[in-house]
Amino acid sequence: MKWISENINNGPSYPPDGVVIVKVGEGNVPGENWWVVTWDMVRDGKSSPYFYLTNEPDPAKPSGETWIDLGSSWSDIHWDDTHIAKLRVARDKAMSCVPAN
Repeated sequence: MKWISENINNGPSYPPDGVVIVKVGEGNVPGENWWVVTWDMVRDGKSSPYFYLTNEPDPAKPSGETWIDLGSSWSDIHWDDTHIAKLRVARDKAMSCVPAN
């Protein structure tokens, strides 16, 4: 994923094989798929999980991708309860698959 390679790979203690991507499914726009991307990074000796919601891997939308930080606020996500429930399941699944640091 382009955004990860440009923004994360240069971080301290980043495990290059530690990124987990789980498909959430369609959001509000039919045919536009979303994914949860997560990894665990060690900074200053402390392990911290990072969670993002993105539509970047979608070949149907090669430009104009969106990345939303799920670690701070979900206020940028305007989905109904059914979509939010799918997002939570995908986030939990992604975190359960992240290799421990």
